[in-house]
Amino acid sequence: MKMNETTFKVVFSGKVQEHFDLVTVKQRLAALYKAPSKQIENLFSGKRLVLKSGLSREDAEKFRRIFDHTGAHCEVIPENLNTSPTPVPPTRTEAPPPAPISFEMTKPSQRVHAPYRKPKTPAKKRRVHPMIWALLVIGVLGALYAVMFSFSVRGMHRVAEGSTASSGVPTYSGRMVSYNDPSGFYEIEIPPGFSVENSTAGRRSRITFNYGDGVSLTIYARSEPQSWNPDNELRKRNIEIRQGNAGILSHAAILQTSPIQLAEAAGFQLNLRKGDLLMRLIELVNGDNTVFSMTIVTPEAQAGDLLERLTQAVLEGLTMR
Repeated sequence: MKMNETTFKVVFSGKVQEHFDLVTVKQRLAALYKAPSKQIENLFSGKRLVLKSGLSREDAEKFRRIFDHTGAHCEVIPENLNTSPTPVPPTRTEAPPPAPISFEMTKPSQRVHAPYRKPKTPAKKRRVHPMIWALLVIGVLGALYAVMFSFSVRGMHRVAEGSTASSGVPTYSGRMVSYNDPSGFYEIEIPPGFSVENSTAGRRSRITFNYGDGVSLTIYARSEPQSWNPDNELRKRNIEIRQGNAGILSHAAILQTSPIQLAEAAGFQLNLRKGDLLMRLIELVNGDNTVFSMTIVTPEAQAGDLLERLTQAVLEGLTMR
């Protein structure tokens, strides 16, 4: 710059250009100069601040243009005149941006373009719906149950290849165990885990399946030469129970009686209670006049499970021959 040549300074007093709001201007200045918000606030104290001095008019205009892009309004004023300084109107000469402003703000890496874009907020992590977690837990538990059941089934006793069930040894068939009466009266599928006591005499068979803890199913089968009438037999059983001539059922309280009609047999069912024991007596006769008398005994604490399962086995899993 030549001696006695007029120099200029850039002055900012906190003014904002028309159609710009103060918050947006502050954000743009902070983004432009990468300065903290507290430092930007100092520019808007209301005092006239000299942003840059000792500039040629061309350099001062360069600085003003880059500053004007943010929406802030600054002035270019001659500084080596004795007369009162008057603002210099901006020129339209385009040029590269000037050096950084002198109040210790860092130089901008790039120009800010209008309109101002707010910084992107980080996307929220998508949360898995609780129902999906519940379905996953149910699926895992189901798979574990299937594996455990598979191992328990494999560990059950099976009849050797080529052997028959007439020996009274349980044979495996799904979730039940198939048992053939040695006397040939019936085949029944009942829950596994039992021990067997049987006694046969001629055309009679008496077999007890014990499940421990007082749970048992006793099946008594016989050929009846005379006609068997369900109503008459029900009355006989009531009398025997009251008089104490019905074995374990003697003196039990009769809770309910109901008839039974199956595809191949008919008869009745008695529900009884004796102390802490719940008992069921089921008697059926088939078309060949073979009588089946079945007694289920279980402690009341276990009645809800095995009592119903054994009753279902008798009514659905019994194949009469």
